[in-house]
Amino acid sequence: MNNYSIAAWRRKYELVDPTIYSLIDYSEADRILAEWQQMADVARNILDSLLTETQPAFFEMVYHPVTAGWVFYDIMISVAKNTLYASQGRNSANSMAQHVLKQYERDHQLTVQYNTLLNGKWEHMMDQTHIGYAYWQ
Repeated sequence: MNNYSIAAWRRKYELVDPTIYSLIDYSEADRILAEWQQMADVARNILDSLLTETQPAFFEMVYHPVTAGWVFYDIMISVAKNTLYASQGRNSANSMAQHVLKQYERDHQLTVQYNTLLNGKWEHMMDQTHIGYAYWQ
């Protein structure tokens, strides 16, 4: 959770957009995305190793925040890559756009999973806009 705290508070989610991290200088964007990916992988491994009755608590308190953070940063950085690749006339812009769409779907599935956990105990908790917002409603 220390790594998550550092990564999450590096910049508030509402202040992150595709232009925040450099794709070119010091591999900044790739390094940050790799940190999130590693945390998400660790969280998945822990979740899978837990007893069924303890998984919901871990999902709500650790797995969802970490994985949703990784998906969010992956979307933002992939949109930046897509924009760069398109400006360079690269065909790989198309596959990057498909990756972004896949991650939007993954974000939706995470929200559905959270909302249906424990027979919907926390339904609608994660329904507020969380990608592309600039202020709290």
